[in-house]
Amino acid sequence: MNESDINFSKPSKYQLDTLLGYFQAGRYIEAEKLSLSITQEFPEHPFAWKALALLLKRTGKINEALIAIKKSVELDPKDNENHYNLAIILQGLGKFNEAETSYRKAIDLKPGHAEAYCNMGVTLQKLGKSDDAQTSYRKAIELKTNYAEAYSNLGATLQEIGKLEEAELNFRKAISLKIDYAEAYNNLAVTLKELEKLDDAEINYKKAISLKTDYFEAYNNFGVTLNVLGKLEEAELNFRKAIALKNNYIEAYSNLGNLLFEKGDVLNSIDCFKKVIKLNPNYIPTWLNLFYPLQVIKTQKLSKEDYSLLFDVHTSSKYTQITKSILKYRIKDRLNRGSFSSNNSLKEVFSMFASDESTFIKNTNTPSSELIKPALPKKITALLHFGRSGTGLLHSLIDNHPEVSTLPSVYFNEFLTISYGKILSLVVGRRWLIVLLHFIQYYLMPLQLIQFTLVIKNLSLILVKKKDLQKLV
Repeated sequence: MNESDINFSKPSKYQLDTLLGYFQAGRYIEAEKLSLSITQEFPEHPFAWKALALLLKRTGKINEALIAIKKSVELDPKDNENHYNLAIILQGLGKFNEAETSYRKAIDLKPGHAEAYCNMGVTLQKLGKSDDAQTSYRKAIELKTNYAEAYSNLGATLQEIGKLEEAELNFRKAISLKIDYAEAYNNLAVTLKELEKLDDAEINYKKAISLKTDYFEAYNNFGVTLNVLGKLEEAELNFRKAIALKNNYIEAYSNLGNLLFEKGDVLNSIDCFKKVIKLNPNYIPTWLNLFYPLQVIKTQKLSKEDYSLLFDVHTSSKYTQITKSILKYRIKDRLNRGSFSSNNSLKEVFSMFASDESTFIKNTNTPSSELIKPALPKKITALLHFGRSGTGLLHSLIDNHPEVSTLPSVYFNEFLTISYGKILSLVVGRRWLIVLLHFIQYYLMPLQLIQFTLVIKNLSLILVKKKDLQKLV
């Protein structure tokens, strides 16, 4: 923090030196009181406003900090630190578009500001501008070659877009520059898990936790990896540790619920999912995860009376309402199929589907900020499959008709990734492969169709008989 050299009436050198001394010594309460006093005595002096903004931010008074830093920017618009600090505060408030503008102003005033490039990368990533974020991180690294945080952030962006090997290299570089970097160890472990290097992932999770014993995200992520490794007891301990550190940790409760169901502890599994719904009724994965444990207990009278209350929970998200209504029909009302209640529930599902007109599809081959609304006829019919009803056969018969547009097969409904209800992410490559491997595991292997294999051709994923593979390739 440097004092701006501006010809305003300003506080004495003693006052400013005292303020800086408090700040550097970590005596933030005294520093805040003094900076507030200086702004009142010298309201046209930008340095005191800048100091006050930083102190208010540090003590969690983020909205007051925003007012103070805006005042400092107004008084000294050519100070790049003012724009940089404003950008950080705006970013913390989730105002990412405004934050990007302020970062760019800071960089215009000081083109060599590596920290501004790095933090702008975080904002760009939040805005879904992955390519721009990468460019920003790489510029930060160019300006500051030992910038561990920039390497780690670049790794996170690369991981997000599926460039896992390159992400791994960047996380390792960050760790080599900062050997106690717990977040980089965690992010490296997540990447290694996706690369199926599970033993290496386990090592790096342990390192992250040893460096930061209250690292609840690492405990949760470690639990996921241990579950994949079949170490269910250890996985459960890690999920519970994550919850102990953060008692409203939705993802950890959800993961613990799935694990308990896998262990056969059905009622406690449902309790975990109910906890998630209490914390966030619009968390779609839980409404999907509930299906199998509720299937197990749906004929038990006491349990039925208990879980029926779940369907009375209010949800504000349209997609959560759809998912919940389908679950209600599949679990609660199918026991009385054909009844008035059952028919009404089914009509509710159909009406929700019919009223949805706001779905967007994101094409990963276009700029990340571009959303393309599908060109569909005024009236479109989608088939909703119910087991043994014949809809699956009908779907397969009309899929290839040149004048019929159909949605992805309903058999994929549990495996496609929906980004919080608004964007169907059409991921090409490794993640699609995982989707289809899950599909094969749950649907084809039980039908003994394992003589088929997966092929990627012209960015399309198809199943072919192994004997025909050479012809196709």
